[in-house]
Amino acid sequence: MALAFLMFNKIFFREYIKHLLRSYPFVSRYEREVATLYAMSPKALLQVEEQRFLHIFRMAYTRSSFYHDLWSQAGISIDDISSLGDIVKLPVITKQQVRDNIEAIRIVPRLECVKAHTSGTTGMPLSLYEGWPTIWREEAYLRYYRRRCGFDYAVDELVSLRGHLDRAHSSLYIPNLHCLFLSSFDINEPCAAAYHELVSRHRPKAIEGYPSAIFSLCRLWDRMGLSCHIPFTFTSSESLDDCMRHYIEHFLDTQVYDHYGNTERTIALSETFDHQGYFEVPGYSVNQYRDDCVITTSLINEAFPLIRYRVDDVVKLSGNARSCSIAPVASKIEGRATQVIVGKDGTRYGAAALTYFAKAIPGALFVQLVQNTAGKMVVNIVPGEGFASASDGVRAAVDTLIGLENIDYSICLVDESQLVFSSSRKLSLIASSLTI
Repeated sequence: MALAFLMFNKIFFREYIKHLLRSYPFVSRYEREVATLYAMSPKALLQVEEQRFLHIFRMAYTRSSFYHDLWSQAGISIDDISSLGDIVKLPVITKQQVRDNIEAIRIVPRLECVKAHTSGTTGMPLSLYEGWPTIWREEAYLRYYRRRCGFDYAVDELVSLRGHLDRAHSSLYIPNLHCLFLSSFDINEPCAAAYHELVSRHRPKAIEGYPSAIFSLCRLWDRMGLSCHIPFTFTSSESLDDCMRHYIEHFLDTQVYDHYGNTERTIALSETFDHQGYFEVPGYSVNQYRDDCVITTSLINEAFPLIRYRVDDVVKLSGNARSCSIAPVASKIEGRATQVIVGKDGTRYGAAALTYFAKAIPGALFVQLVQNTAGKMVVNIVPGEGFASASDGVRAAVDTLIGLENIDYSICLVDESQLVFSSSRKLSLIASSLTI
């Protein structure tokens, strides 16, 4: 009991401090900057983005041994890049190159940045750095966008259904943040009833979370005869298909606003305010769309520059002319995993919520969760340099996220050729044959 109390307070303190460092006055300057970018004409915005790109490029050339060597070997001097149009001269870099050169890419002292970890939903672990200005800019973009939608962090209540809490801590309310955190790993009937009582008590104006988690919770409430109204829903990290969107909108009597981005901070596409597609978040990145990927360049992370970084998702362009800084450029984003792992009790765990699996196994090149029967899964691991054992890491991940009693699992060390790829050769953390 004492240990549980200490852990609860540790989580409370962690979330409180984390959000405090991302609130006023830290982000106020950047919110003003973001508002200015949103108001710019396409021509003025292009000039700002070009200046930012050239600044980051020159810093990377002179301060990063990785980029200096890469570009020098390609015969590119610092004077060869003088405009945004010259960006195509630079070679594309991959996730594997970033993994192998994390310290050589960072261009500021270690104490001036924060280390972040991600696998996206690909099952390929990746570590990188973010400078504090990057963290504050990211938060400023989020706050400004949601305020334009109709939600104000300063006064409105929020429900957060993301990966902040594990199965041992299903709910947490922090009054100063006006935020009710709910665990996305405990969406079953007993917890759904408790969640409904908490949501009814706090009467949130918005809910944020993984689409699969919000969809699953709404379906449970619907089956249990419980109703709920939340005016705004903010989804991210997974594909939001039309079926999910319409169900959530109908059940919660809500407006859904979807967002696409990555932990690398190299691309951000937000749903337009009139729900007519996705627009490029102004001043955030430079994106070059290809049939099978997006070549991205961050304009907000100077500490860890990622220039012409390949993202293996597919963006379907809208074909419309860009008439303002927030005109839609995309109609759909494909490639973000929508498959889930189903526990013995019926709880569904989306790929975005289970990315910890890829982080919990040191030395793993790839991790893939394969499921053909509800309540059972195989953890396929491609060992890499430094890999020793997976049993402890997998057991801890299962215990924390799904529950040892809620799923039977086995571990297999495999070759990369034995992983399950999509028809477009996209690798996902989850490969499931179940019909959901």
